[in-house]
Amino acid sequence: MAHVYTISAYLKKMGLEPVPGGSIPDDPDLIASKIAEAAEKYDVVVTTGGASVGDYDYAVRASEKAGARVLFWKISMKPGGAVVASEKNGRLILSLSGNPGAAITTLLRVAAPYLKRLCGVADYAPEPVEVILKEDFKKPTTQTRYLRGRLSIEGGKAMFISLDGQGNGVVSSYVGCDMLGEIPENSPPVKAGTSIKAYRV
Repeated sequence: MAHVYTISAYLKKMGLEPVPGGSIPDDPDLIASKIAEAAEKYDVVVTTGGASVGDYDYAVRASEKAGARVLFWKISMKPGGAVVASEKNGRLILSLSGNPGAAITTLLRVAAPYLKRLCGVADYAPEPVEVILKEDFKKPTTQTRYLRGRLSIEGGKAMFISLDGQGNGVVSSYVGCDMLGEIPENSPPVKAGTSIKAYRV
């Protein structure tokens, strides 16, 4: 449940007032009922878990049972590609991954512009900045990859320092994280010293 508090903190930072809804069993009917109820009361409904393709991933089915229209399911990014966005009566239903690191990345990189605009924030669309990768990124990637890191100015240059703990289930790497570095899809391993795009968080 720790990631619920982290997500709530980021939502507050964007201007929303999160109301935790608790947890419910892996039952599509119960989930649908909870979603439908929340969509009548709140402007945005955020859930975690059940957004992938496993036997107990019910986010799509539950959203449809709740009378919502699925806008998209799954995107080509890592972590956080398992996400469902639905709409019911003009309210967004955002179903994030059950892996906390992945859920937070999707919230910040995909959902934040819409949520900030909903709250009346003028500069809701993040502008990428050019930074220099401090260490090698040793993995090839077929999907757009987001790295949790921090900005360091060294010798007048903006350096991106990747933080330990980049896994889908890791939250600790968001402590001190002020940037998400972007490795484009279909990239080979990236050498230190390479310029990449990054987004402030």
